[in-house]
Amino acid sequence: RIEALEELARREVELGLPDLEYDDAIGAIIICDPREGRAGSILSGLSKELRTVQVNYDDDGRLTRAQTHPSLKLDFECQRAVLDDDVAPLLTKVREYLSFQSAGFDTGSLAAAGA
Repeated sequence: RIEALEELARREVELGLPDLEYDDAIGAIIICDPREGRAGSILSGLSKELRTVQVNYDDDGRLTRAQTHPSLKLDFECQRAVLDDDVAPLLTKVREYLSFQSAGFDTGSLAAAGA
């Protein structure tokens, strides 16, 4: 089991997937450059506020709040995360939007198109 998890971690690094930092003190998940990833990651230069998803959980561990930076325009996805009690799809969407923003695309147009 441990070997399988180590192999998965190696593959994530190879793909350049971001690291997630959990900050329980402020109730946030921060999307960060991979520690061992490729140089020049798309997250370089993006503000921490833009890369942060605010989260709260109830005593049973259910997601009760998820909030992204307003400029990402992901209110529907935040609501969906809470309804589904699943923050992972929201984190994926934030990563996608950060990629598009760093490439110079208008994420408002993406939201209107349902991307």
